[in-house]
This record gives sequence, structure tokens and C-alpha cells, in this order.
Amino acid sequence: MSKGLAKATILLVVFKILLIGLESAVVNYFFGFVVMIISALVYRTSVIQTILRSKKVKITVFLFIGIFTLSTIVGMLNAEFVFFTSQSGQIQSLLKIFLIFCILISTFYSVAKLGFSYVEKFIVAALFLHVCIGLVMALVGIRVDIQGDARIAGLTGHVNTYSLCCFLLVVYLLPDALRRLFSLRAGIVIVSLCGLILSLTLSYIAAVVVVFVVIAWKMKLFRRVGSGIFVTVAIAAVSFLDLSGLFQRLETINISSAVFSVEEGDILNNSFEWRLLHWRLLLNDWVNNYFYFGVGIGNAVHMRALKGDDGVGFNPHNDWILFLVEFGVVAVSVFFFTLWRMVRLAIATLDDPSVKSRIVAATLGLSISMAFGPTVTTVSFMYAYIPLLAAAYTTALIQRRSQLYMLH
Repeated sequence: MSKGLAKATILLVVFKILLIGLESAVVNYFFGFVVMIISALVYRTSVIQTILRSKKVKITVFLFIGIFTLSTIVGMLNAEFVFFTSQSGQIQSLLKIFLIFCILISTFYSVAKLGFSYVEKFIVAALFLHVCIGLVMALVGIRVDIQGDARIAGLTGHVNTYSLCCFLLVVYLLPDALRRLFSLRAGIVIVSLCGLILSLTLSYIAAVVVVFVVIAWKMKLFRRVGSGIFVTVAIAAVSFLDLSGLFQRLETINISSAVFSVEEGDILNNSFEWRLLHWRLLLNDWVNNYFYFGVGIGNAVHMRALKGDDGVGFNPHNDWILFLVEFGVVAVSVFFFTLWRMVRLAIATLDDPSVKSRIVAATLGLSISMAFGPTVTTVSFMYAYIPLLAAAYTTALIQRRSQLYMLH
């Protein structure tokens, strides 16, 4: 029964990843209901209670709950008395936070019963299946046209969602691919890199380059022939792709000519120019009016920044700025500090260096991607990265307790 619940949790996570872009309200409610039931069943088990007895875990949970509660209250007050809008956004955010907490509890239990590698292989397989389906659809001509560019979206229906699946696989498995050039994981990285490039998501492609340079420098791979071989194989694989769309997107970006003011009806030249202007307006409003406690969860779209014809603002496409303006400087500092505590414990305590490097690479890559598009609220982050981080965190706690037990 215990292993059955653990396996059911992993299958639910895989189920959620596979249905990216195909979700409906019924599917989401069903998923949330089952996850809450499983977390409730395993919460009182000795495994979970042992994990939750850790002072670090208690502090982390307390800080997360406190931060989101404060930001939700601020968001509801501003929605009611400042923007005169519905509070549904704040309620939905609270439900997502509660769902993440249930997923964390269930993942803790699953890893303790099944082990890290069991959880990891299913999540990686689900993401890679999405990548492959997207590439096959592209080969038969099924792509999404965005401003004249034919881009891959796969089953997800959204270019950013598909490219994030590719990106997470590339950065997560890159350390292993550089260690073993002729391995299954290296092959997954190459295929996912092809999918990422064909999605024409320039920010993620640039982030991959940054992560590669950091990992190669850290592992001292610039002195080895192996890294050169891997880069050569990657370039050879990519060279077979039609890169004309990628080059056209690069030509449209000219940072030096980006405008920082716009009048109603003006046309911006590219998405990068739009983002720079939108970010500046959001930050100006935040500094002048909401610096310490933010505008509250769900209210960034109501700030004094670029808006659509219906008067509703846009997502900033930058999670760092989104968290900053919604949480405020106080809460956002505590929020990212608690995340860092989880990553640091996993890095410091895990015995397996390959798991350490994968978690570090994924964290670095996603930290960069947060600056260029919605990341934290995506399925890839919530149902792939968070369970992987929770799995590493649980493994680190178990290993640490085992070491303390041996010392006594």
C-alpha cells in the first residue's frame, strides 16, 4: 500500500506533464483532488513526520506560508480598494501554492519509498516524449505561426511551454552529457537542443550557452578533448536544421535602437523592445508606490505599464520582476532565500556528485530563464523541477540523518 501511494504520486506528475496544453478544468480539478488525497494519506506517516521534524524544513515551510499569506492579503486589499477588480487571481494563486505544498509532501514520501532515480527517470521520460512529439509534428509541417515565424509548439500549443520543456532537459542533463559523450543522456540533450533551436526562443538558447560555459569551466572541461567533441556533435546535429527563422529573429533585435517611451498607437519593432519598455514602466510604478510590500499576488497586470486594447496589462515575461513588484523587496528576499536553502542543503549533503551537478545546472538555467519569460508558474517548473528538487532535498535529508545515526 505504501509503495502504491508513492508510485501513484509519480504517475500523477507524469500524467500532468504529458497533458501540457491539453488540460481542461475537469483534468485540473481531478489532478488537484487526487494529489490532496494522497498528501493527506501520507502526511501522518513516520517518513513524512521524520522529514518535517527537521528544523530547516520547518523554517522553510513557515517562511513560504508566511510570505504567500502576506502577499495574498496585500493583493486582495489592493484589488478591492485600489484597482477595483475581482479577487479571483489571488484565490487561484493560493490554490496553486497549496497544490505545490501537497506535491512536495507526496514527493518527499515517494522518494523515501522508491529512491531518487525512480522519480527522476519518469519525469525525464515524460518531458522527452513531449520534445520528440514536437519534433515529429514539425517534420510533417505542424508548427505555430507567430509574426511570420514558423515555430514548434508540439502538443503544448504554446511555443514558450514547449521550449521550456526542451530547455529544462538540456540544462538538467548537460553535466552528465559532458561527462559521458556517448550515452543516452547525451542523446537526449542533443535532440532537446534541436527542439529548442527550432522553437526560435532566443532567450533560452542564450541561457543554454551561459550554463554550458559555467559547467565546462567548473568541470575544467575546456582542457579536455571530450567537451570539444560534444560541441562538434551538437553543431553537426543542429546544422541539419533549417535555421533561417532563427537568423531572421536575431536580425530583428537591435538593443542599441530600443525605445524606452511610447505613445498610444505606436508600433514596437520586436518583443525585446516591448519587454524593456514594459519592465521599465512596471519598476517605476513599483518603486514609487509599492516598494516594501509589493502590489500583491495577481495585481501586476493592473499596474501603470503597457496594456492591451481591453485595458488589462500584460504579464511582464520576467519572473524576477514579477515577484519583485508583487511581493515587494522584503518578501521577495525571504522567498528566494528559502529556495536557496533547499538547493544548498541538497548540494552540500548529497553523496552523488552527478545529482548535485544536475540540480545546480537546472537551478542556474531556470534562474536565467526567469529573466526572459514566465517560468515559475509553468508545468515544467511546478511538476518537473519542483519534484526533482524535492527529491534531491529528501535524499539529502535521509543521507544526513543516516550519517548522524552512524556517528552516534
